[in-house]
Amino acid sequence: MSELSVSRLEYLAERFDRLLRPTSFPVAVKLYKDPEELKRVKEKNGRTVRMVEGKNLTVCQLIGQARYLGRVLGGTKETASMCMYGSWVLGFEELPVEYMHGYVRSYFINEEVAERNFATTPRFEVGSYSGILVAPLEKMPVMPDVVIIFGNTAQIYRLIHAYNYNKGVRLEFSSNGEAGGCADLIPLPVMSQKPSIALPCNGARMLSWPSDDGLAFAIPAACVEDIVAGLEFTHAGMIRYPLTWVHLDWEVQGRIKDVIRGKGFYPKEKRSI
Repeated sequence: MSELSVSRLEYLAERFDRLLRPTSFPVAVKLYKDPEELKRVKEKNGRTVRMVEGKNLTVCQLIGQARYLGRVLGGTKETASMCMYGSWVLGFEELPVEYMHGYVRSYFINEEVAERNFATTPRFEVGSYSGILVAPLEKMPVMPDVVIIFGNTAQIYRLIHAYNYNKGVRLEFSSNGEAGGCADLIPLPVMSQKPSIALPCNGARMLSWPSDDGLAFAIPAACVEDIVAGLEFTHAGMIRYPLTWVHLDWEVQGRIKDVIRGKGFYPKEKRSI
C-alpha cells in the first residue's frame, strides 16, 4: 500500500464498518525507533496525539483505548512498558530469564519449557523501536504499520475470505497461548507481511479485551487495500456479514409447523406420560 492520505484511511475505515459491522473501532498502529519523532507528531493532519504521561500502561491498554474510546495515543518505552512481555516483543527492552521462569508451575512444567515457549514468540529485536502510536483507523494521522480488526468468528471468517479471494491459499494460524494482545497483533504481521489471527492472552483479557468470544485480525499496512477489495468482491458474490439467513424466507415445514400451528409437540397417539 502506497503512502495514504488521511481521507483514504477514513474511506477504508468506512468500508470495514459497512462490510463487517464491527462493534469497536479498527485500530491502526505505527512504531517509532526514535521517540522524539513520535512526540513531534502531536499535531499532524488535523489530529491531536495524546501522549501517555505520568503513568506506565501496557501495550494492550493503549490498543484498547483506541479501540473503545477512540483515542489517538502515543507511548514510549517509559510509558508503554508496564507489561514486560509486551514491551519485549516490541523491542523496547530485554526480557530477563527470571521473568520467563516466573511462568513455571502455572503455565509450564519446568524452566526449559518456559524458555522454549518465549523463544517461539514473534518479536522485534531489542532496540528496534522505542515508541508506539495507536489510533482508530479513521483518525490515524500518519501511515500505519498494521491495522487491527476486532470481531467475532463470523467477522474474522469474512476477513479470511477477503484475504484469499485472489490467492486460493490457506491462511495459517499459530499461537503459544500468550502475548495475543501484542506479539500476534504487531510483530507477527509486520515481519511476515501476512495477516495474523490473534486470541487474547490472559493479560489482555484482564486489562483491555473483555470479550470471551472475540478474535482479532491484524493486517500489515501493505495488505489493507487488498483486504478491502476482497471484502467488496465477496460481498458482491453474496458472501456477507451478517450472514444471509435463509430461514427468513422459508415456509416452515414438518414438526415445527405442527407446533406453531397449534397441533402440539407430539401427535396424541404418540404422546407418553
